[in-house]
Parts: sequence; C-alpha cells; structure tokens
Amino acid sequence: GFLVLGNPNLVAGTALNFDARFEFYPTAGDVLAVDVFRKNFTNPIVTTIVLAGEPVVTPANATSALTTGIEFEAHTGLGFLARSLRGFDISGNLTLIKSSVTLPPELGTYPSDLAFQGQSPFLFNVGLSYAAPRPRISAAVLLNGFGDRITQYGIQVGQSQNPNIIERSRLTLDAKLQVGLFGG
Repeated sequence: GFLVLGNPNLVAGTALNFDARFEFYPTAGDVLAVDVFRKNFTNPIVTTIVLAGEPVVTPANATSALTTGIEFEAHTGLGFLARSLRGFDISGNLTLIKSSVTLPPELGTYPSDLAFQGQSPFLFNVGLSYAAPRPRISAAVLLNGFGDRITQYGIQVGQSQNPNIIERSRLTLDAKLQVGLFGG
C-alpha cells in the first residue's frame, strides 16, 4: 500500500563473507554442525520510508553494515532408539545473529546499535518427519520462528525522525501429509 519511488543515486553494494563450519557425522544420514560467520557490507542498499502526506518507500545506500553469527544444526533418524521409530527423522537449526548498520547523516539520526535491515537476531527451524516405502506415505510437522526485524528505516524530514517499520517475531507451524496412490 506504499508509494514506491526509485533512486538514481544508488551505487552498487559489496559484501565480503567469512565463514567456518565444523561437521560431524556420527552415523550415515546423521549430522551435527556448527557454523560461524561474518559478513562485511560496503554501501549496502536498504529500504527507507518517509511519511510525506503518505508513506513513500525508496531505496538508499547505507554506509556499511556488519553481521556476525553462529548456527547450530542437527539431523538424525530415530531408528537407533527403537525399531518402531524407523522411518522417523528429526532435524533442526538455530542461528544467532548480531548485526549493525551505519546510515549516512542525510537519512537521519539513528542509534549506534541499529540492526541491519531484514536481519533477525535469531531464527530457528525444527522438523519431525516420517516416511514409509510401502505404502508410500510421508508426513512432516515443521516449526519455524524468527525475531523482530526492521523492514524499512524511517528517515528524517525536517526536525522529525520517522519511525522504522518493524516486522514482529512470529512462529509458524506447518504439517504435510503425502500419500502415493499409484505405482511403486
């Protein structure tokens, strides 16, 4: 519902990524992993919003941004617990992220600990699935979540600093059932 205007003064942003990952495979098909990462951005393109009678959204270049984080991942079949659990799998990951952005003064006055646009401080996924070859049936239950994140920065107009637009954290729960009706 916002009016969107382009910005002919944008310059291309760049990102320099560093990451290190440790993976452990206790049994075939199982994995435990830890990943640490850092991303340095120069001139990243962000979305700003100004309230000028009506909300107007436009892209702008930030000066720089930085994200650092750690991700934990696990996947295992549950057959090792009991024969009756063969075909069941459980998996999940958790990512913890610290981000910051520096916006140019012409966009307004922002706190020094302002988070990078679109970056949640955490996100996670957990899934439980089952698959049987005969009859062909599979089912899954998936839980996903993320923390609050800025979707647009409010820029300064005159003496007034417009508020940032925040997407609030949420959880989603999905379920899927698949049944093969014909063939193998």
